Amino acid sequence: MHSPPALAVPRAPLLVRRDARGALIKAHPEAVLGEVYVVELLPGQPRGEHRHRWSGEWFAPLQGACWLLVRCPDTGAEALLKLDGERAFVAAGLGHALWAADGAPALVLAAADRAHPAEGTEPMPLLVGRSWPDLPVRP
Repeated sequence: MHSPPALAVPRAPLLVRRDARGALIKAHPEAVLGEVYVVELLPGQPRGEHRHRWSGEWFAPLQGACWLLVRCPDTGAEALLKLDGERAFVAAGLGHALWAADGAPALVLAAADRAHPAEGTEPMPLLVGRSWPDLPVRP
């Protein structure tokens, strides 16, 4: 079976400070110019499978771990990343999907570099017909 070419996806560690009170997670330490939201991922239930034509976004797991699949629609190059203690950036125009890892729910912070207007978000099936970790094969 032919493997798609690898796609480079920027990653950075999450800055976590813990003490007796709990944890402080600097999930996105830069200024945010776009939307910020939290995505709940339940086991076996992927989210995304789309691309944003005009905006990119950082994904940072706050609780649990998740898988992030990123694909270039022009070349087919892709990256499959397990995010656990780090964040990753998906550039504008790249397809992406997220799902929970290790059979446990996850909460993921998403920070966009600009607004996501509905007309700039396009469906992009990414998970169909292949086997992925922690996810049943989708026909």
